[in-house]
Amino acid sequence: MKNAMAKAQDTVSEFRRLYPQHPDGALVKVPFITSSGRTEYLAAEVLEIVEEDVRVRLSTPPVTHQGKVERLQTFPIKKIVDWVIVMPGEKREGGFTMRVMFKKAREQWGELPPDISVEEKKYE
Repeated sequence: MKNAMAKAQDTVSEFRRLYPQHPDGALVKVPFITSSGRTEYLAAEVLEIVEEDVRVRLSTPPVTHQGKVERLQTFPIKKIVDWVIVMPGEKREGGFTMRVMFKKAREQWGELPPDISVEEKKYE
């Protein structure tokens, strides 16, 4: 997973290049420090990229956090641990941690459930 996160960071320039063409299909995973002090990696919809920051709407709630979480947040682009751009035909660019999760699931289960297998094909 660390290699996948490093690859996502190494290819941020590709994310920045694709974003203006597909702003409605841009997603990232960002590190969120919870009230318990843990770092959780949350999925977020990209609202805009401004210089070296990405403004997002968090899509997934943190599990180990107590209290309200502001869904609109800004993160330094260098903190992104993964990115996905939904391309025409539902093809996905990026999604490096997702690719690892598909591989690990296949190793564990042998065959992916049909709905996950359909999702995996979008990353080929």
